Amino acid sequence: MQWNKVTTLSKILALILFVALPFIGFYLGVRYADIVKKMLTAGDQATTTVKDITSEVISAPSITTPQSKAAKTASSQLSYTAAVNLYGSRRIQILANCELNPTSISLLNRTSVMFDNRTPESKTIALDGTRYTLAGYDFRIITLKSGILSHTVRIDCGSGVNNGQVILQ
Repeated sequence: MQWNKVTTLSKILALILFVALPFIGFYLGVRYADIVKKMLTAGDQATTTVKDITSEVISAPSITTPQSKAAKTASSQLSYTAAVNLYGSRRIQILANCELNPTSISLLNRTSVMFDNRTPESKTIALDGTRYTLAGYDFRIITLKSGILSHTVRIDCGSGVNNGQVILQ
C-alpha cells in the first residue's frame, strides 16, 4: 500500500470532507451561539444583588452614609494599613478621573472587597446600580454576591459607565 499515491478513493474522501466540514462547522457554531445566548439571557434575568453587609462594613469615620454601631466599632478597630494587608489582592483603588486599579478582577461569590478612594475628593461608585459614596482617602468593605454564576458586577464611578468589573464565580 502506497500512502503518497492519489487514488479514486482518496479523491472522493477529500471531496466529501471539503464539502462537509464547512457545514459541520456552521452547524456547531450556530449551536454554540444558542447556548451562549441562553446563558446571557439567564444572567440578565437573575436577581443579582450586591450586598453591603452592615457587620462587614468597615470605613473611616468620615464616611457619608450612616453606619450601625457594629460597623463603627469595626472601623475603629481596623486601620487603613490593616485593611490593605487583610484585603490585599481583593482591593480596588479609585484613582483620579474615576480610573480603577485593577479594572477587572475575578473572585469567588460572597467575597468581601475593599474599595479604596485614593483621591482627596468624595467619589460615588455604583455596583450593578447600587450606589456607595466614599469620602476623600476613605475605604469601604463590600461583600459581593450573586444568585447566578458566573456574573459580572459592573462598576460605575462618578458620571462614568462601566469603569471596571468584578467577575463572580
